[in-house]
Amino acid sequence: MEVHSDIARVVSSADARDWHSVVAACDPFDHPGLLADPIEEVLAWLPDGTPSERVEMYVARDRGRSVGAAKLKLPIADNTKVAHLNITVQPGERRRGIGRQLFEAMQVRAAEFGREWIDGLIGGPLDEDPPGKHFAVALGASEALAKIRYLLILGRLDEDSLRALESDAEDHSHEYGLVQWIDRAPEQYLDDWASLEARVSSDSPHGELAVEDVRWDGARCREWEDQTIARNRARLVTGARHLRTDHLVAISHLAISRSRPTLADQWGTVVSPEHRGHRLGKRIKIANLRNLLRVFPTAETITTWNALDNSYMRAVNKAIGFREAERYTAWQLEVS
Repeated sequence: MEVHSDIARVVSSADARDWHSVVAACDPFDHPGLLADPIEEVLAWLPDGTPSERVEMYVARDRGRSVGAAKLKLPIADNTKVAHLNITVQPGERRRGIGRQLFEAMQVRAAEFGREWIDGLIGGPLDEDPPGKHFAVALGASEALAKIRYLLILGRLDEDSLRALESDAEDHSHEYGLVQWIDRAPEQYLDDWASLEARVSSDSPHGELAVEDVRWDGARCREWEDQTIARNRARLVTGARHLRTDHLVAISHLAISRSRPTLADQWGTVVSPEHRGHRLGKRIKIANLRNLLRVFPTAETITTWNALDNSYMRAVNKAIGFREAERYTAWQLEVS
């Protein structure tokens, strides 16, 4: 039976906890090995996200029960024609129209901000279609980019293999040194870091997604640092420094919740084009992994996503020990 749910924007800590209760139930149900972010990460987005990206969360309730959740991200500094959307519905409440009601409400909201496209990521088992695919097709969305979720179980690391990869990378990169920090970048590397983040955007496969490159500068990097700290996440960074010029030419980020220091996320890794071919991506990723194990010895897993077309980074991750866990697809449709 179709439910006519009450959809309300999350504006208080009580609303945020209702929203979080839905996501906390759905994430491990739909994606074995994943857990919802701790509640403080949700609270940190209130009231409106960040200066570069407006974030709005909505909870669907049926007779006082939280049955669905949506998160709408509206870039402000760039990509102003796009809205990024995630919708999830309690497992026992699906196929009752709640997801469609949330989508229709978010479509109206996206149109109010002048957005022309909505996109979202749907994942599931490697060898079968996820239920979310049928929902996306029913809405009229089309597949835009294929991704793989990878999982590294730290207790199963092959230390001999890791040492061999590390030694090979060092042999090919004598002109470079490593620099590491947690949470906040040294001022001397801020502009180089911003340039590298811009390169992440331009180099990453976008498939058919209607997106443009993200614009980065030092202020936006500091904004990202502030938001990560507000979410109570530690961000461990390893960079490669060109010894002759003292410029940062490669960077890799790992993030982990300080309140649940067991599940880490591999965020972006990028090497400046003119410094590629020296195994720097491999070297900094391994060094960052070792730093994570030193600083957070309770860490158990690292999760990362790679576009199916990103063959280089997929090969690096597999060599380190990451294994395929799920297949994801980015879907998009025009805002009507």
